[in-house]
Amino acid sequence: MTALPSYWLSLPSPDWDEGTLQVFGQLYQQHVASGQGGWMPGDVPVPLWSFLRWMEQHPVVFHGSGNPDIEVFEPRTPLDFSADAFSKQHAVFASGDGIWAMFYAILNRPVRFLNGALQVRQQAGWSPMHYFFSVNGAADRTQLWREGTLYVLPKSAFQPQPPYLMQDREILEPQWICPHPVRPLAKIQVSPQVFPLLSQVRFHDQQHVDFWAAQDPEGFPWLNADGTPRSL
Repeated sequence: MTALPSYWLSLPSPDWDEGTLQVFGQLYQQHVASGQGGWMPGDVPVPLWSFLRWMEQHPVVFHGSGNPDIEVFEPRTPLDFSADAFSKQHAVFASGDGIWAMFYAILNRPVRFLNGALQVRQQAGWSPMHYFFSVNGAADRTQLWREGTLYVLPKSAFQPQPPYLMQDREILEPQWICPHPVRPLAKIQVSPQVFPLLSQVRFHDQQHVDFWAAQDPEGFPWLNADGTPRSL
């Protein structure tokens, strides 16, 4: 198995002390386990992404949106250009990874973009999560980001995407689907400033990407190993 190219991003493993873990547990019990669907405070004692990492160890998944007032998520058929059938189902979509979902919360759509989150099978198990984020370079960068909402949903209502082969690697994406309406357990207000990979979001030539996506549907994200665009 070959390593992922360097344009796949990752974050360090968080280190929580006992006091921080106690705060996390209290927040979870008060705002998530109660299942009331209300706002969680965003002023945790560590960066928000670190708190989300902790929440990922619990029976929840995440959905990022620009709409702060969703009371029930209804199944829908997404506009999806990926090669896999799982991503095209009529369902409620969510992520087992809070950082991936946060990107959807803060990106001011509609705008064409590429994104991914995945783990690679290694001898000792699955690798840490890796990310790729790129936005159409023609987009207005002064209007690209927004305040968003990260919804926390019950994992028990969802089914995970199975692992699959990508080139010579076995891949696991944190994508989950629910075939029926589902109510959020809680929600968190998020801003672009708390997204830990904001400065590493790439920009691409959309016509260039469209050309290569048609030629090689499974070649995401259509870059050379050094991160430069493929030649036309």
